[in-house]
Amino acid sequence: MRVPRLIAVVAAALGCVCSACPQYARPQRLNSLVVEHADLDLTQEPTAAPEVTCTLDEDAWLFVSLHGQTAADAAVMVVLDSDSGQEVVLRAPGETMHHVPAGEVTIRVVAENAPQLERLVVRRVPETMVYMFEGLEDPSPQQWITHSWDFLEDAILHSTNLVVSPLSDAYVEYARAWQERGGRWLINQSMNALRREGVDGAAYWASTLGGTVWDGSIHDEVLNADVPLFPRYADALSRFSTMPESEGKTVYLFCGVNAIGDPTIADFFTPYDALAAEGQRTLRCLPQGDQIITTARQMEVALEAGAEYTLSVSMRTVDCIPARYSGIFIIDEG
Repeated sequence: MRVPRLIAVVAAALGCVCSACPQYARPQRLNSLVVEHADLDLTQEPTAAPEVTCTLDEDAWLFVSLHGQTAADAAVMVVLDSDSGQEVVLRAPGETMHHVPAGEVTIRVVAENAPQLERLVVRRVPETMVYMFEGLEDPSPQQWITHSWDFLEDAILHSTNLVVSPLSDAYVEYARAWQERGGRWLINQSMNALRREGVDGAAYWASTLGGTVWDGSIHDEVLNADVPLFPRYADALSRFSTMPESEGKTVYLFCGVNAIGDPTIADFFTPYDALAAEGQRTLRCLPQGDQIITTARQMEVALEAGAEYTLSVSMRTVDCIPARYSGIFIIDEG
């Protein structure tokens, strides 16, 4: 039996630069997923017009929260100004998440008749996916349970920003309403079309996503049989990214463990004591035989507080195919 397909998937986000956050000299990392740009106590200056300006180095999700109360004759709204224009994201105290393009972003509060405002919080948050909304499909108790939109509203949508659904016109009105709230909407696709000989992936995505309400697609799922086809998929994605139909669209290839091998440290890293460029120990990372595999190797190394460490890295680049994140990264504090 398949388990109910109500799954929240979290993708980590990187930090960015905040040019004018009154509460901080710089953005404050709260954890490995969230960067806080401002947490303003509005009770200290109740007559001031709160404003936060940040510069995003890439497209990002912003969480905006306004706390307070408004009397019958008072009004308040939160306006987001970015390179894509001006948008009202809140028309009363509350919370929202919006996908914002790279560049300078200003979040400002516009108030009339002195509402009692308490707090303005602006954070950069990860993309959080609900996979998936199938409430308009016929349920199949022997395979999966479908959940209504009202159930999702009550249980999970307040803490997410991206929704996945089947490809059907029946979901268009839900997608539009969700986008008006600042979210994004993907359609679920199988891998079958991409595997067929003669199918041009770039043309497939252009025809499926171009000129539609959908913000992208997620393909369920990449398997062992797809490994020899990785170069074709990569080429199609590269060409699709240059097409006008790709503007604002995202393509996800959901990759199962079987497609990238057994994810154990022993498969990827071998300790050596004599090969370090500096220091005493080396971890050697080896490719998976002669297969063409695009993936990442990640290992956590526990460090002693107060001790000084030197990390040296070397990488063989012969026959390496460059990609956006080709290279070696040392990640501290998340």
